[in-house]
Amino acid sequence: MSRGYLGVWGTPMTTEADIKKEITAYLKSVGAWFDNPVRTGYGRRGVPDIVVCYRGRFLAFEVKRDAAKKPTVWQEREIAAVHAAGGLAAVVWCVEQVQAHIKSIDIALSLS
Repeated sequence: MSRGYLGVWGTPMTTEADIKKEITAYLKSVGAWFDNPVRTGYGRRGVPDIVVCYRGRFLAFEVKRDAAKKPTVWQEREIAAVHAAGGLAAVVWCVEQVQAHIKSIDIALSLS
């Protein structure tokens, strides 16, 4: 799974772009609507990398290369704003985390 550049001791590392591709491929496979807002210098700062609507639920994912990478103050502000509006927002560093969020929606809807 390691594509991208070399890290410490020449170990291949996955890039953030690789993770985003895996996540969007997964979202497409489950029929979710999603978008990757283009960063052009206009608009809001800190908007999460991937915004999603799945089965009537709004989700936003800030993708990081690994758990050691933290969101910026602007990203934290936007994540908090999504939560305040009733959506789900999370910092993720692998597709499995997104799959867990989607599965939790499926479970919640199957119980209602």
